[in-house]
Amino acid sequence: MPNPYSYVSLTQVLNDHYKVMKSLPAIMNGALVLSPSEVETVHLTINSVMQCPFCTGLHCELGRMSGLDSYSLNSSLNLESALANTPHPSIALYSHNFATRGRHDPKDYRDLASSIGSSLASAVSGLSWFLRWGAFGGNTILSLSSSPAPLAAAVGLYYAPLYAVIKAVSKCMEAMPTGGPEVVGRAVGLTLPVVAGVWIVPLGVLGGLGKVIGVI
Repeated sequence: MPNPYSYVSLTQVLNDHYKVMKSLPAIMNGALVLSPSEVETVHLTINSVMQCPFCTGLHCELGRMSGLDSYSLNSSLNLESALANTPHPSIALYSHNFATRGRHDPKDYRDLASSIGSSLASAVSGLSWFLRWGAFGGNTILSLSSSPAPLAAAVGLYYAPLYAVIKAVSKCMEAMPTGGPEVVGRAVGLTLPVVAGVWIVPLGVLGGLGKVIGVI
């Protein structure tokens, strides 16, 4: 069955990377202003919809370390079950709506900001784009029926080193204790966008140039 959460065109790839590139400061700020369990509520709620295996491996471990019932949240079949599996309902609501709609919704954002404040809401929005980027990339690499073969091959070759690192880090995280020190989760949350930015920024710049000349 075709995966709706994978890339189908180069234009889509460049457009998404441009949006994620612009969100990198908010993504990194999220590791500072949000608790690890709030960060992973964003990631796991969105991945419960998009179901990227790479994201499952990494964020279920990070969520477990933050004290969440991460595997239950990642396996949530609907909004109600997602809300039942996290102590951060307003964040889960925004994240689930973002995932199902495939985009940022201004009304959802205003509701979130009124609940947790504009600074935290900005971080949640940035993290939502970050997980979308990771899920679409991972699903494209693993998809044989959803993405055009040349595009899937190009994404796979481009991102192979990063996703190999993600798999290795996920495996290492299995040895970490549940509910461990917050500093570990925050450190990973800061490191991930910095490392991923090496791959995101070049395509994001191309996406920005495409918008300037009107081809995206």
